[in-house]
Amino acid sequence: MTRTWVLNPGAEREVLAGKSAPDQRTVAQMRERSSLFDDLCAGEPRAWLADLGRERRYDGRALLWCPTPAAVEACAAAGLVPQPAPRLDVLERVLSKAFLSTALEGRTPPHHQVVHSVDEYRVLRSKVSVPLRAKPLDGYAGKGQRTLHALSKGGDELWILQRVQSGGFVVEAELEPVGEFSVHGVVTGEAALIGQPCRIHTDDARAPLTAPTACPDLPRAEEIRELGLAASRALAGAFYRGPFGLDLIETREGLYATDLNARFTLGFSAGLGPLREPALALVLA
Repeated sequence: MTRTWVLNPGAEREVLAGKSAPDQRTVAQMRERSSLFDDLCAGEPRAWLADLGRERRYDGRALLWCPTPAAVEACAAAGLVPQPAPRLDVLERVLSKAFLSTALEGRTPPHHQVVHSVDEYRVLRSKVSVPLRAKPLDGYAGKGQRTLHALSKGGDELWILQRVQSGGFVVEAELEPVGEFSVHGVVTGEAALIGQPCRIHTDDARAPLTAPTACPDLPRAEEIRELGLAASRALAGAFYRGPFGLDLIETREGLYATDLNARFTLGFSAGLGPLREPALALVLA
């Protein structure tokens, strides 16, 4: 049976912000950088979600970047059968940037905290003077992130207010990386399949610059895999089933988990390597 990758970057925006239509500027940027998805799809047919059904009708299975309700419906209308989708309440929990706080407690960057109000942020700032990286709860690929300083700069207060009105945001110390890594796998009802660590390269906003590359011989490889297993256990405990990726940053002080993505990620195929086909079979089962 044929498989078609269906890419719907911005799934977080649909699930957490209630916006079924993706941000068009983001989609345009992704199309311009579509080569980043080459390694993930490994030569198999692929389509952007917005293009489904425009030129032809499909058949077979769909591998959705993230099986959101709107994406599943669009696949069905185009003749594709996507992977099983977690319940919406499960997706709402695990796609939020807030999930990492409890999933890998103690392994997040210093001063990592979910902020729900302006007062909470002011209390934090009364104790912490270092620059903080702030992330929207529905952010992805570095979108919408901002560095907040002890002395507010133009637009900071408006950004904070808008994020609070949308449910909150995450802050953590701004890190100085000496290495950036990821680990990928699949969460099932019985166990998890974990791949090899990958090295990643991002810009200042932590958006990917190139596709990740597998690096099984990294000095911290075992520690990275153990963190991947811990992340998979947290996802399983939240009743999530499917692919995931965990991003990590190494500094001179240690290794920190910075993002947990409960969906396919660019390094999935590179990280799973020879386990790619068994992993995809688990996703589609």
